[in-house]
Amino acid sequence: MASVTGYFTLFLLCFSTVMGGLEVNENLDDVSKFPDFIKEAIMSGQIPLTGLGFNVEPPRVYINSMKIELTSFLKLNETRKDKVLVRTGVFMVRNKGNSVADAQSQSFLYKKTHTDTISIANTAGFSGALKLPFIDNFTPTLTFSNTKTTSISDTTEEWVTVQPQKVQLQAKSQKEVKYELYREKWEHVYSLDFTVDPSTTFTVVRTLRRRVGTFWENSEKKDKINLVEFLKTAYEKDRKFTGAPCIIYDHVTNKLMLKNYIVVRELVNDIVEVTFGEEEPLN
Repeated sequence: MASVTGYFTLFLLCFSTVMGGLEVNENLDDVSKFPDFIKEAIMSGQIPLTGLGFNVEPPRVYINSMKIELTSFLKLNETRKDKVLVRTGVFMVRNKGNSVADAQSQSFLYKKTHTDTISIANTAGFSGALKLPFIDNFTPTLTFSNTKTTSISDTTEEWVTVQPQKVQLQAKSQKEVKYELYREKWEHVYSLDFTVDPSTTFTVVRTLRRRVGTFWENSEKKDKINLVEFLKTAYEKDRKFTGAPCIIYDHVTNKLMLKNYIVVRELVNDIVEVTFGEEEPLN
C-alpha cells in the first residue's frame, strides 16, 4: 500500500496549566450536596459560629458563585466506530514499450469532509465559557448555560487531490491502481479536572432567638465563610466530605477539585487508501 493523503492524526495534549474558567451556579448537581454536609458540621457543634442566642431552626446554607479552572486534560481512549467505503476509482497503468519503464496513474480528486463534535455531559449548573486545548484545526470554545449536555460541532469540506502514483513496469505489462475513499467515524474520550477558586465562599443564614428583657426576639444572622478553609477545619476535626465521588478536597495541598468530567469527541473524517494490483501482461 502506498502512502495516502487525507489521513487524520490526533496528538494527545495534557496540560497542567490553566486553560480556561467556568462559573458554577449553586444548582450544579455535585456542588449542591455541600449544604447538607456544612449544616451537619455546624449543628454538630464541632465548627461553631459566633452569634448571641441559639438557633430556632436548622441553618440555611447557600454556595455562592464558584469559579473553577481547567487544570488537567487527559485522553482516556479512542475507538473507531465505523469505516464505510464511499467511492472507488480504478486506473490501469501500462508500459507498451520493449524495456522496463516508469509509469504513473492519473490523479484522484475527492471532496474531503471532516466533522468534529465535542460533548460534555452533566453541565447543569455551569455558566460561562471554556476553551479546550485541542489541536488540528479545531480548538473549540464551549459556552455553558445550565444544560444537561453541552455540545459544539464544526464541519469543514475541501477538495483534495491524491497525486499520481508512480510504478515501475516490465516491458509490455500493466498494473491496476485502485483509489478507495472511506468515511471513518471515531470516538475519543477525555477526562477533565477542575480546581475550585480558593476564594469561593458560602453563606450560612441562621435565625437566632435571644431574650431581651422580659421578651424573646428572633433575629436573622448571615455569615459568609470561605469554603476551602471550612473544609480544612472540618477535615482536621475528622469530618470529610464524601457526598460526591467527583468532588475531592486534598488536605495536603488545601485544594478543592472537581474531577473526572467526561468529554466525548466524535470525529467523522474522509481518507483515501491506495492499493496496487499484480503486474500482468499487457492486454
